[in-house]
Amino acid sequence: MALVKPDTRQYPLVAVVDILQSDFATGVGQAVIELPQNSVVTGGQLVVDTAFDSATSDTAEIGDAGSAPRYLSGVDLQAVGSTPIVPTGFQTTSVETDIVFENTEAGAAGTAGVARLYIEYVRADRANENQG
Repeated sequence: MALVKPDTRQYPLVAVVDILQSDFATGVGQAVIELPQNSVVTGGQLVVDTAFDSATSDTAEIGDAGSAPRYLSGVDLQAVGSTPIVPTGFQTTSVETDIVFENTEAGAAGTAGVARLYIEYVRADRANENQG
């Protein structure tokens, strides 16, 4: 049987969440965005607007229940700026729909950090338009 080229197209979706240092316990991942099952992260970024201020360091990981660093690991939250998310092609399952953010602090706990997480994704079972 010959391959049938799909004529459906979809717009990417973007979820945004504000992250405050005071909302997280050090080294504990917390679900911050829920994606639908069968979604694939295609991009995004972590933007640090106000540097996190633990005494020694603040390091972020972004992933899910199956892999804590699936999309990002080792990001210095004490530096203001933007870090792109690394798309992996992973399609969410029924148990791995939450995007999890984790900050590991070293030294005395901080209180001042502010960041925004943007997650761009598509869904395997969705179409907005037909091309053809």
